[in-house]
Amino acid sequence: MRRSGRHLPRGCLRESIDGLQRADCLILTRSETEHSLHPDVAKIVAATGIPVFRASHRFRDMVRLSDNETWPPDDLSGKKICAFSGIARPESFRKLLHEAGAEILSFIDFPDHYAYDHRDLEELEKFFSTLAADYWVTTEKDAMRLAGYPGFLKEIRVLRMEMAIQPSTPSFEDFIMQRLRGVSNTKLRS
Repeated sequence: MRRSGRHLPRGCLRESIDGLQRADCLILTRSETEHSLHPDVAKIVAATGIPVFRASHRFRDMVRLSDNETWPPDDLSGKKICAFSGIARPESFRKLLHEAGAEILSFIDFPDHYAYDHRDLEELEKFFSTLAADYWVTTEKDAMRLAGYPGFLKEIRVLRMEMAIQPSTPSFEDFIMQRLRGVSNTKLRS
């Protein structure tokens, strides 16, 4: 998907690309594969020499928030699930569930930042119960918007994600340690 170089709400930028000149590094998220940088970004990276790291999101585990019981990602393998979300890219959530081996009986995507109310949850409960799913699953972002409905949250497994920086030379860890050494040396001289 080609991203526009426009600012929100017409594009995906929160500030101008020139703001990269203030950065110590650039981390490209959801970047599992090599792909070229936007030409304006590539120009700034070349001029400043800032390192570029790539990161991907991965399925860490599932949790039931009512009692903090957790399950590993492979617990979804072969399970019949109903899922719902109100996130910007619901297809990425669906893909994770599919890759974990879940049999998706129903996948309902609400608009991003959706404000759930009790009627929505009653309808979801009715619909999901007719499908006889093993689990109901949603995202952490959606679970936070459901905090006012603890009874509903008892029924749901929340898929938790983590970001993983891809291996590189220099490594992201080495970069951070170098920056921290620089900060501590500056403080010692003060």
